[in-house]
Amino acid sequence: ILATLLGVTIGVLFSLVAHPERPEERISETLSDLGHRLANLLVSMGDTASERATRREAAEWLTQARTLSIEVREVGQESDDLARGRRFAVGAERSHGRALIDQFALIESTCAHVNDIARGIFDATSRGSVVLPEGFGDLLASTGTALSIHADAMPRSLDDRDPDTGMLRALEVVEEDRSRSVATIKELDDTGALLLGGALVTEVDRMVDRLSGSGR
Repeated sequence: ILATLLGVTIGVLFSLVAHPERPEERISETLSDLGHRLANLLVSMGDTASERATRREAAEWLTQARTLSIEVREVGQESDDLARGRRFAVGAERSHGRALIDQFALIESTCAHVNDIARGIFDATSRGSVVLPEGFGDLLASTGTALSIHADAMPRSLDDRDPDTGMLRALEVVEEDRSRSVATIKELDDTGALLLGGALVTEVDRMVDRLSGSGR
């Protein structure tokens, strides 16, 4: 019994040294990392497809997006287990729990939109390489930049701090790129490009709505 108790004590102390942060902090940091990876994927798609995206590149983006979806689901299960175990009862703990739920919801929805974008570009390459309509590469890249800025602030947001992250300026850039992109597709005669452009604008709008809400 004494040996068992000693082993448990050593295990607890080692856990505190190896992982001193709270469980919700670890989950928030994981979500932040996923946010950065989703942002990088958006930037990569925007930078490449504005020039020319091949079927192979589109397939790689779709695979990355699907992999991220699996990781997001795993984090969701972990956060659900944490919520059931602790219930985020009162005070600061309750506030942290609510912030963590909001963070996961944003990353989960963003991941779904990035998947749809990757799928749309992949489908568009079924007959060969594809070039996004003018301005759409910048739109995806600026949306990725805004998401990256938000991801930087996610671990800090558990403590209800509201740091100046530059989010509002980043979203203004997205809006400017959106306006140029919409003006472009209005002049297109290519039905395929028109449909792809419209779908991308829809997905970006949904992501920006989430990011705008988190900013407020």
